Amino acid sequence: MSKLLFSIVGVIMAIAVNAQNTLPLVGEKVVFERIITRDGFSKDELYAATKKYFVDNFKNSNYVIKSEDKESGQIIGKGFMDMSFFKDGSILGKNYPYHFTIQTDVKEGRARIKIYDAYYELTHAQYGVLKSSTIEEENAVQSKGIEKSEKKKSKYISWVNHMNSCFEGLINSFEESLRSAPSKNDDW
Repeated sequence: MSKLLFSIVGVIMAIAVNAQNTLPLVGEKVVFERIITRDGFSKDELYAATKKYFVDNFKNSNYVIKSEDKESGQIIGKGFMDMSFFKDGSILGKNYPYHFTIQTDVKEGRARIKIYDAYYELTHAQYGVLKSSTIEEENAVQSKGIEKSEKKKSKYISWVNHMNSCFEGLINSFEESLRSAPSKNDDW
């Protein structure tokens, strides 16, 4: 029952984010963030569940995790995810290899996840980096001229919704990981 409820809440949250047709800005920076409440869970239990999230969701958690402090409850990592973006109805898409900073903080009964400093680099084995852009720079490029052209506006909204969906997917998997974590009271 709780998994069904979680799924329904996750879909509603994803729809709400996508309905905004904007990226979540904190000042001038794009920051994806969520606070998850897990009543009855200690800071140590949530920290252990957070570490498990990194292990389960990244190919090499030792490579991803750059800083961890159990006492403060914080883990900071550098993640990577391939995002394929398909134009409306197209079967040919562009692959954007996005890098990002992922920060988790835990305390008694609560956890927070933040994803920020996202950027992509298109590289070539022989020529190196061909193109690089932060998500903020790409947002400026994608949004240019949308007030003058419905086609550009539609393309921009599609791109924003795709970015929101991909990063919210990471956050949803973090939340699911915490929701499914066993408590110290579980008798397995």
